[in-house]
Amino acid sequence: MSGHGIGKWETKMVFIYKGIVKSSIVKRSASIVKAFAREEDGNIMITTAIGMIGIMSVVGFSLDYAALSTADSRGQSIADASALTASIYVKNYGREPNNKQEGLIGQYTASELGYKYPGWTQGGAEGVKVTISYDDINQEATATVEGKTVPFFSQVMGKNALNFSKKSVVKYYDSGFKDPASIVLVLDNSGSMGWDDKAVVFRSNGSYYTPSDAIPRITALESSVENFMDTLNRLVEDQTTAEIGTRVLRTGMLAYNANTVNARTVGMKWGTIADSKITAMQASGGTNSSAPLRTARSWMATEDAIHKAEHGQTPLKFAIFMTDGVNTSGGTIWEQEDGTGYWRLYNCNNGCRYSYASSASYPTYDFEGNGWEEGKQLLTANTDSLADCKRMENDGVRVYTIGFALEEGYYEQNYTYNGRMQYSYTSQETSDGAYAFLQGCASSTGRFIKAENAETLEEAFQTIGGNIIKEVIRISN
Repeated sequence: MSGHGIGKWETKMVFIYKGIVKSSIVKRSASIVKAFAREEDGNIMITTAIGMIGIMSVVGFSLDYAALSTADSRGQSIADASALTASIYVKNYGREPNNKQEGLIGQYTASELGYKYPGWTQGGAEGVKVTISYDDINQEATATVEGKTVPFFSQVMGKNALNFSKKSVVKYYDSGFKDPASIVLVLDNSGSMGWDDKAVVFRSNGSYYTPSDAIPRITALESSVENFMDTLNRLVEDQTTAEIGTRVLRTGMLAYNANTVNARTVGMKWGTIADSKITAMQASGGTNSSAPLRTARSWMATEDAIHKAEHGQTPLKFAIFMTDGVNTSGGTIWEQEDGTGYWRLYNCNNGCRYSYASSASYPTYDFEGNGWEEGKQLLTANTDSLADCKRMENDGVRVYTIGFALEEGYYEQNYTYNGRMQYSYTSQETSDGAYAFLQGCASSTGRFIKAENAETLEEAFQTIGGNIIKEVIRISN
């Protein structure tokens, strides 16, 4: 998409921004306010006021507990990874660490362990405590993660904090891989990955600003994938030097824009992906996920044989597909469907090719009575991608999808034209279409994750990493 300076159309943009109604709750609130303004009867006013309070309560408590649920999920991932790391140390050395220089022991902040928490957690990552303990009698390591979220609405009701606490227990002898694994990452490197991860914020006077903590999406992706690989590295010895027959983990990475970017792609191999390969990713070009997903499927189809030749076992297979937008390149196909209001006709009066028209453009024309076919055009990039996702699922691959920075709004593109910073708009239609596509590609509902910004992208990879760990190591919490 091409970008434009916001100032050029500031009045129009502010009108659009203020005019968007984002949910049925907002619509309902607006209708109540209008009814309140029209009615003078005291009972109506009281009833309306009570109704507004009820709606505000539902929205407020929902936001507070959504934040708590997210903190819980992240806490569990940290607890799982920490308990595993602690138990692996004992398994390797036959004792618990003597101090923090040797291994995990005692208490840390989440920040000290390299984790991040957003502003709705009290104190951020510094306010989240991670405690590691060892039980030599039961032969297990325990990690507990505790913190508090900042309630925005519940404070009105006298609740100043919502506590969260998650625990993970891993037996020393259960800290190794129970199942070998193969993991492929399919990562969007299109031009929009150079945009900021957070949309600009509009003030009430019509001015706007970019959040100070906004960063380029590609930078956020690199950091999240590096941390994901670090988590995997803690679970398994160096696979490149391990004895043949003992290797259990293989990974690969497909970077793509309008096609697979071979120079930034890492084929499936024993071990994890090096940081130098991850930071080589760049943002450029259009978006077409069909070729990389087709390659991912072909890679996964050969992993069973490779693992069986190594150690005789069938691996668990995982694909992680991340994109920040809809496919923009590739051909189209026609699908017949009633009620779309979009029509086509094979017209030999016009060079024997298809003509297209819309009922909205010709409201009085009888398309159906004149040989037209009603339906819609579909991008082959989408249909082919979805087909390969389904094939991978049928082949036993757990397909995870992540929709990144897809919220409606204007985003800084991080380059200037004629001295003016350029911006692009992500519409609600684009956002909805991308989310629907990614939901269709995931192998189950729980394997599709929304990541609105850099923090939640890292959380998405942490969550997926935690799920993979539980499957291949089978942690008992």
